[in-house]
Amino acid sequence: MKPEDLYLQRFGKAPFKIEPLAGAGSNRRYFRLFDADGRSVIGVSGTDRKENEAFIYLCKHFHSKGLPVPGLLEVAPDGMSYLQKDLGDRQLFDLRERMDLLSESIRNLVRLQYEGAVGIDPSRLFPVKRFDERCVLWDLNYFK
Repeated sequence: MKPEDLYLQRFGKAPFKIEPLAGAGSNRRYFRLFDADGRSVIGVSGTDRKENEAFIYLCKHFHSKGLPVPGLLEVAPDGMSYLQKDLGDRQLFDLRERMDLLSESIRNLVRLQYEGAVGIDPSRLFPVKRFDERCVLWDLNYFK
């Protein structure tokens, strides 16, 4: 199921406009889907079911702990696409001049690591069941 089909299922009408967004760190494809009034949600289409399942699990887990992650609005029955709340275009790199927002972002990243780890089911993670030093180095190398 494509994100625009999920949008139709969720909101009862097709999106007024669809904008592709740049991906980041996976093969998932991202779209901003607008209604006629300019409100938007993010549509995501993945290529790896296990990666999608892990992302959806983590999103729900972190959200249940009150951590600042985008909420899931709709997930396709096959788990290959989903809709999320749209949090806008700001990126952490863009906040480097705003020390207050940068500090808040760093505090929330720490919260995500510590509070988010409580009660997590490692068997649902992907591609490994443990996020250790080796995984961090692998991630950093991926983004080089």
